[in-house]
Amino acid sequence: MFLRVLAILVALALPAAPAAAEDAGLIGRLVGRAFVVPDAKGARVPLQFVSPTQGVVEVRIGGQITDSYRIRADGSGDHVLAAAPDLVSSATFAAESWSRTYKGLTVTYVLSDDGDLVARLSGAVEDWQAPSSVYAHNPSHADLARRLQAAVERAHEEADRFEGHDHDHGEAAQ
Repeated sequence: MFLRVLAILVALALPAAPAAAEDAGLIGRLVGRAFVVPDAKGARVPLQFVSPTQGVVEVRIGGQITDSYRIRADGSGDHVLAAAPDLVSSATFAAESWSRTYKGLTVTYVLSDDGDLVARLSGAVEDWQAPSSVYAHNPSHADLARRLQAAVERAHEEADRFEGHDHDHGEAAQ
């Protein structure tokens, strides 16, 4: 009897088994799919989802790991920002989305009808933050250069709102 109770306690203390990327819902289906993000001047930079081991999906921008997701079989997991590996946020993985939450701010990622990966903010959203934006662009858009340039302009506008001032960063300002 003692051994049975001990076995149950040990099983409860063990973390849930990692999920295979293909079982992780949307984020798993994005492994191997090409996306792009703009650099500071609006040029194309590749964004990839890579699964180096079972239960892990990494986001790589320009070949550099920016984010890492640890995915458990129960659909829960963790998000680790490569630039600040001590800041771990909770994550949830579903068939058509995944989300991560840190200090009350939730970012939910969904695939749009035209193949862009969209980030939607909820919870503790600040006034300066855009509630929705394209996180990664589908590289097959015929007007991709225009979309990337517009994304850079939106990032400048959001930075201006954060800093509390407003001015034009577009061609008119140059």
